[in-house]
Amino acid sequence: MSRKLVGWQLTVFALIALAVLTKAAAADAPRIVEIFPKHGATDVDPRTTELRIVFDQDMSTQAYSICGGGPTFPKSGGPTRWVDKRTVVMKVRLEPDHEYAMSLNCPASGKYFRSAEDDTPLAFTPWSFTTASAAPKLSKAEQKKLNARSLKELMKLLRDHYSYYKLRDVQWKKLEKDRRKKILAATSTRSWLKRAAKMLAEAKDMHLWLDYQGKRTPTYKRKIVPNFDLDGVKAVLPELIQRNRCVYTARTDDDIGYIMIGTLSRDCEDQLGRVPSFLEEYRDCKAIIVDLRPNGGGAEPLAMPIAAWFVKGEKVYAKHVYRDANAKGGFGPVNTRTIKGNSEPNRFDKPVAVLMGPANMSSCEAFLLMMKQGKNVTLIGSRTYGASGNPKPHSLDNGVEVYLPSWKALRPDGSCFEGKGIKPNIKVKAKASQFKDDDPVIKRALKHLRKKTG
Repeated sequence: MSRKLVGWQLTVFALIALAVLTKAAAADAPRIVEIFPKHGATDVDPRTTELRIVFDQDMSTQAYSICGGGPTFPKSGGPTRWVDKRTVVMKVRLEPDHEYAMSLNCPASGKYFRSAEDDTPLAFTPWSFTTASAAPKLSKAEQKKLNARSLKELMKLLRDHYSYYKLRDVQWKKLEKDRRKKILAATSTRSWLKRAAKMLAEAKDMHLWLDYQGKRTPTYKRKIVPNFDLDGVKAVLPELIQRNRCVYTARTDDDIGYIMIGTLSRDCEDQLGRVPSFLEEYRDCKAIIVDLRPNGGGAEPLAMPIAAWFVKGEKVYAKHVYRDANAKGGFGPVNTRTIKGNSEPNRFDKPVAVLMGPANMSSCEAFLLMMKQGKNVTLIGSRTYGASGNPKPHSLDNGVEVYLPSWKALRPDGSCFEGKGIKPNIKVKAKASQFKDDDPVIKRALKHLRKKTG
């Protein structure tokens, strides 16, 4: 079988939107001296039919690895070939206004770009670019006017509708002044969007993003060190069972139940709907652990039928205020969110430990606030991320939609937890490395529950 570009290589691209070109680990490893289009290029002519890579030394021309797959991988326009010992050309058919991403050599295996002299592989190298629009191109002056109008609209929307405009430590007027020249110089709307997104990244807000022609562009990606590893959970709970792609359960020898809920995504609505039936199985347990540590949120209503098992009566679990530029103080009246607990026998009143951590945000934080209303519930782990914005779309003149957080999420006492997170009742300090073959948080929860249950 030829080693040219095997099928599985076209499916491995999942992490390619990361960082800059990676340097080779070895001093004599091959390096790229020219690549067309350049990594990160925008407004690439969609009529381009050849992609070109040039190396700094003679290469083995028997094979190559251009890895990727799906809609971000260019359609073939003919055979990829070596034109000489240092240059490879990939024939393509590009689409206008489209983002492409691939890599030279694959992240795991498939490293067929190798030096001819000693067979040293090229280091894994991400490669992405964006093509220009097929629409009639505006003149430079027209584009600049459109860029200016859209920037003005964007800044006004931020002032009038962004609920965390003053909460964030951002000097918006100065930021606009510093970035204005570069944003106005964008040669297309796609280029304008990328420069505007870079400016908005200063807010460090996960719920602030841009959308253009159905493609979402985040302005910020959070960096967290999770206090969770599934291998560590399995080490502490060897009887762990995967019930579906979103839920794991276990039961200890001394009858403490464990349920891990990995997401509140709408894609898992059916799987999450089965959690109450798992709780029925554990109704005879002396205590239960609800593990939310890997949960990054999703749809808040999906959490209610689960949390209702642990709450007695009706309780206020959260509040919020919507941004209203015309209202006194800039916000409308306080809205209250409540949860109504189940009646017997579909309620668990015995001790419960809820595990939490920095991966929790948005609707998962609302889930934690629901669980906190249970009389016998203890939150254990570390502080959550602190992000809940209920983003709403707003259209700009250039066709870009900006999604802005519309509310301030509040605890039941009215305090805002954006950027601060929710604190556990019992804090567990542990390094990320400890969770690979152990789980200090589960162990602390078991100790707490065993003490509570005698």
